[in-house]
Amino acid sequence: MRSAALVVLLGLPVLAQERLEIEGPAPATVRLGDTADVTIRVVGRGANPNRPAPPAVDGLEMGLVGPMSSQQMRVVNGQVSTTVSVEYTLRLRPTREGQFVVPAFALRTGTREQTVHELRLTAVKDLRGGDLGFIDMEVEPRRVYVHEPIRVRARFGIDPGFRLAEGFADRRRYLDIEVQSQWFDELPGAEPIAVSEPRGDVRWVVVNGRGPFAATFDGSHVRDGKTWQSFAIERAFLPTRIGRIELPAPTLRYDVLRSNSRAFGRTASENLYTYGEPVSLEVLPIPEKGRPTPYYGAVGRFTLDAALDRDTVTVGNSVKLQLTVRGQGNLEFLRLPELDDLAGFHKLGAAEARRDAEKVVVTYDLTPLSADVREVPAIHWNYFDTTPGVEKFVETAT
Repeated sequence: MRSAALVVLLGLPVLAQERLEIEGPAPATVRLGDTADVTIRVVGRGANPNRPAPPAVDGLEMGLVGPMSSQQMRVVNGQVSTTVSVEYTLRLRPTREGQFVVPAFALRTGTREQTVHELRLTAVKDLRGGDLGFIDMEVEPRRVYVHEPIRVRARFGIDPGFRLAEGFADRRRYLDIEVQSQWFDELPGAEPIAVSEPRGDVRWVVVNGRGPFAATFDGSHVRDGKTWQSFAIERAFLPTRIGRIELPAPTLRYDVLRSNSRAFGRTASENLYTYGEPVSLEVLPIPEKGRPTPYYGAVGRFTLDAALDRDTVTVGNSVKLQLTVRGQGNLEFLRLPELDDLAGFHKLGAAEARRDAEKVVVTYDLTPLSADVREVPAIHWNYFDTTPGVEKFVETAT
């Protein structure tokens, strides 16, 4: 009796414990731009894993899909037993060629803590695709001051002899050509700025697995003496952190149709890859020396203009003064003077009439304080001029 009781007490925890199963990476060697999947599965009555949190690995993007759960019930000798299975997929995408190791990490699987063993992956370049396509990241400027906008144009293309496979999403047909560059969507140490929608001949493509996105199309783009069918997408960012930023090389994936090859009633296709070059940026601080008070936060190169809606006004009525800033720089964020103490006038109000990548326009509603007023005084404004070789605070006036 004593021996039987001991067996029962030891058996209960064993039945409750769960096992950890790891499959992959599959494949263990991928073309740069492809992904490899690791299946993390916990099986057993007590299966209730935490969300896996693998350590970061330089040059390796990791995404997690799941969880997916299932239950299996069995009846043995009239006894019902239930087995629970919970599965995650860890998706690995290298951003450079080489060998990668994801160190072993702990995972709470339900009743106990277990270890996901070390994961190894090798990435190699697609040599064939490199001659049949291109991707260039045009970044201007490469040396900027904090809060000075960075404009990025991804220009990419493939040999005109290829036909691209197509997809359909969001009620729109798109070409299965994809820009793979995480920083093209999320530049480290910077905030995104809205850009104008592409105009003219437009095609729809994929960026980082999302889309479709509009890209300008040029069917006769010449690069290195060869004609390509090319595309371009623009982004803009406002750097908020000083220092050097090293950005990995982008990858272009394009799904081309194979001639005279059909599978399951459809034309077969093949993914090819080509690779760009890494990008280096330097973000400098706005100097404290010589900074005016007030400083309006403008960084770049600008002009300031003023205009009145009339040259005759009755005392007690109002005149509209319009200030316009044009130029290249952080037009999306700079400020204009308040004009609360403009000599000879009382400000009734002010409204921003326009702010975009071309100019900022603010309209002030003013009323003269007496019939002696003959002009609007000069209005002073300042900015930090980032012109190479100048790089100083500049004051301008209407």
